[in-house]
Amino acid sequence: GPITLLRGFKVPIVVLDRFLTAHGAQETERCPPLLFGASQFQGRGFTSDSPPILGPQSAFFRARLAASHPDLDPASLEAVRLLIPYLQRRSAYGYVADAFVMVHTQRHVQLAAELPEQAPPGFAALRREVLGFAAECEQALLQAAGMHDPGAESAFFCCVYRGLRSDLRCGQCAAEFETFSALAVHESELHDVDIRRRPLPDGL
Repeated sequence: GPITLLRGFKVPIVVLDRFLTAHGAQETERCPPLLFGASQFQGRGFTSDSPPILGPQSAFFRARLAASHPDLDPASLEAVRLLIPYLQRRSAYGYVADAFVMVHTQRHVQLAAELPEQAPPGFAALRREVLGFAAECEQALLQAAGMHDPGAESAFFCCVYRGLRSDLRCGQCAAEFETFSALAVHESELHDVDIRRRPLPDGL
């Protein structure tokens, strides 16, 4: 699956699920959430203009932030998302991101624009609230997760499920695609790019 670079906080799944259950939200069951590109659902009620599917936990976090700050621009919450690493064994940790980018093979990341240091209003309070559900005996898990300071936000890398849409953009016209093969066909047919001489995308 694509590698994801994110800003946010890392949390033990047992703590996260306890928080979600206490607020009537769906548990993760340690399963990586899926976010399929809308074009994969054409013919089943979706169109290419349909927004990506949002997992119930991510929707819950966005709704909670919006409720705590009614004047908040909804666009500022579009990157708030729960991410769980895709492992052969189910991950013991998840990440609540306020900004993230995905890397298929390689890409240039504009840190100020794509991973801004300023989190949405209320995100720091949400982080403290979630981590506050850790029991005394689970403090070692928080330390292992690098969350010594519940008020600190960090940057992380994680590998997510390949069904999660990767950010693949054409280096010629900035069109977005959901698979590298679709990007390669586009660049070959529309921009005369010889994909045999460029096996890895340059603009990612």
